[in-house]
Amino acid sequence: MHPKNPYAAAAPDFSALANALPSLKPFLVERAQEATRLSIDFQNPEAIRQLTMALLERDFGLHLSLPTDRLCPTVPGRLDYCLWIIDLLNLEASESTPGDEYLGVDIGTGSSAIYPLLLSRLLPRMKILATEIDQKSYDFALVNISTNALSDRIELIRYTPEQLSIFPVEHILQSPARHSFTMCNPPFYSSKDEIDELSLKKETVPHAACTGSETEMLTPGGEEAFINQLIKDSLALKSHIRWFTSLCGKFTTLADVVKTFKIMKGNNYALTELLQGQTRRWVIGWSWQDWRLPDAISRPSGVTSLRSTKNLLPLPNEMDYHLPTSLTAILSTDELSARISRILTSLPDLQWRQSQGSEGRTDRTVPQGSAEAVSWNVTALRKSWSRAERRKRKLSTHQPSNDGQTTQQGGSIIKLDGTNQTDLNFRPILEASLTLFTTKPSRISFVAKSTSNQCIELGDPSSKEMGLSSKEGPALAQVGDGVYTLHVRWIRGYERDVFESFWNHMIKKVIHAD
Repeated sequence: MHPKNPYAAAAPDFSALANALPSLKPFLVERAQEATRLSIDFQNPEAIRQLTMALLERDFGLHLSLPTDRLCPTVPGRLDYCLWIIDLLNLEASESTPGDEYLGVDIGTGSSAIYPLLLSRLLPRMKILATEIDQKSYDFALVNISTNALSDRIELIRYTPEQLSIFPVEHILQSPARHSFTMCNPPFYSSKDEIDELSLKKETVPHAACTGSETEMLTPGGEEAFINQLIKDSLALKSHIRWFTSLCGKFTTLADVVKTFKIMKGNNYALTELLQGQTRRWVIGWSWQDWRLPDAISRPSGVTSLRSTKNLLPLPNEMDYHLPTSLTAILSTDELSARISRILTSLPDLQWRQSQGSEGRTDRTVPQGSAEAVSWNVTALRKSWSRAERRKRKLSTHQPSNDGQTTQQGGSIIKLDGTNQTDLNFRPILEASLTLFTTKPSRISFVAKSTSNQCIELGDPSSKEMGLSSKEGPALAQVGDGVYTLHVRWIRGYERDVFESFWNHMIKKVIHAD
């Protein structure tokens, strides 16, 4: 579960919950082999409904009415999805200004409208559009929104199959929100036969009873077809929605929808896993815009199921380079920082701002316990570090002007506040953050991860280029009891090769200063 999920540490205390909300008491049962503790019968649909309503009332102040013949949401799992969405929105905090609106779009909200209701409690500035195709679910959702006095923040839209897009396009286009996302819990199956077939393959009995209707459970082509259609329909809203997301009930769906996104020339996506008890679900998020996520969100390291399939995870947006001892033996932290600043200053049409410690740092991967870090937030208008650009500047540096005088072109000036003086009236091709920090020594490679899943061997201290020879493998770049690391995170940009070439340029120049 998400680390901020209050249900992650332990299951609810059912006795305490029933004391607070007596409607749950008739459904308490003794746990097998643990008679001193009470639980509920998860095979009893009414017990599950009462549990959901009790948790929402006690923990979120939400009062729900749930029909007996529609899906009953589990609160911990639905909350996990919302918390992952909030992680996406928190990244935009630096862009937001007072009064900015946030827009969420829930496709197929269900009778409970649980996602809009939870998000309204978690994000006070959030406005939500929720769609529903089933009339009975729509009616219950409308009551739940009204009962909780949220009609001014949650707009429920009746969807019909005749509509050209799964998304409520007109409503989205009318919204002034700068920060927006969509979410969806699609029907998982293509037919009743598929449900029966998958049930036979399961080794254990389902943990909880399912009361979903055909509308909620079935769709032509199953969830693969539904999410693929979401991806196709999202193109029309690419400039209005920052992140589109959807749950996936089957792991095999991920490869299919990632393939669809890539065929449509998409490369900015994220995957994560939601685990609740015996139930695994996955989330895919995709964007047609140029804002990039930290790896901890887009490709979490602790999810083994996602790493078991080759080429499923998105390429990394963050990389580390461990500086060689040949460099750190002769340069202090201040001298290394000054060198990096000079390299950035030498690049025309590039703006940067230096900060100390955690100030201004946008990455989340600098290890705890690191020595005080130095960071640079970098914005580039063009690829001024490329070989062609550098050759062009070299040729033009000493060209005679019309009056016969020599002119100096290229280069930049550093302001007193550490910001490069560059006019950035145009959309940048790259935004990135660099961080220099030290950590305790460990067996780590000098080979940086490449965004093309290949090795970048720049600066390997065992290479002749570094002037070092090590038969026992690469030495560690130690300073006192620590190791110097230069970290980069891609924040914004459409072209991955621009990000990768900038990183390569920085590594080369840090090691081989002119």
